[in-house]
Amino acid sequence: MLSRLYLEYNNLTGSIPPSLGNCSNLIDLDLSHNNLSGSIPKEVISLPSISIALDLSVNALSGPIPSEVGLLENLVNLDLSDNRLSGTIPHTIEKCLSLEQLYLEGNLFEGEIPQALGALQGLRVLDISSNNFTGQIPNSLAELDGLNYLNLSFNQLQGEIPKHGIFLNASVVSLLGNNGLCGGITELNLPSCPFPNSKKHNLAVALKVIISVVVCAIFLALLVCFFIFYNRKRISTKKNISISSLEHQFLRISYAELFKATNGFSTDNIIGV
Repeated sequence: MLSRLYLEYNNLTGSIPPSLGNCSNLIDLDLSHNNLSGSIPKEVISLPSISIALDLSVNALSGPIPSEVGLLENLVNLDLSDNRLSGTIPHTIEKCLSLEQLYLEGNLFEGEIPQALGALQGLRVLDISSNNFTGQIPNSLAELDGLNYLNLSFNQLQGEIPKHGIFLNASVVSLLGNNGLCGGITELNLPSCPFPNSKKHNLAVALKVIISVVVCAIFLALLVCFFIFYNRKRISTKKNISISSLEHQFLRISYAELFKATNGFSTDNIIGV
């Protein structure tokens, strides 16, 4: 029964045969340093019997890591470095609970580093350098107590470095080539981080100022309208009072009364004659 297969440095070409998945007793497979191409067969990367190592490094393999990698629950060493693999690290990798060494450097992986890596509590070595990973370094990596080497260099990571765990030992952490990173211990030689979430904070402050100004403007406009309305009403009331007062100052006399009082408008009653 085949349990170990070592074919490294043989200048092998073509794709990895899916039929290798039929080797149900295989515990160690090394196909590194060849010219193998194509994708990683799910039949191979899902062999639950593989426990010592699966080494496919330094080939020309492409495509994503199959999600079936999560079936390698007993695997200790997974090396897929220096290929042309792409896509993201599948979250199913969190099921590889026996994993101690994970090498994914020198590929075309992208997206964020998954929090799922924090489930690999037995992990001692993690190298995902020279890829296209973006976003922040997940705090879950700092929670890996057994981790004694971490290489995240030459990606596009950004944000603040976690402040605990392995990130307190600059001699076992490599973060080179990530111009967006900041903070961390002095030995990491990274710039200080700006005010936390400064852009969001500034935007929030700006919105608060704008809202305050608008509310004040509306309030002042209503206040001005109230005073204008109040003054107009007061002036109108004064005019009405004045007219009413004038009306009460003069007696109203009928023509008949006036005729009688002047003796029929007699010339004897003309003043100044």
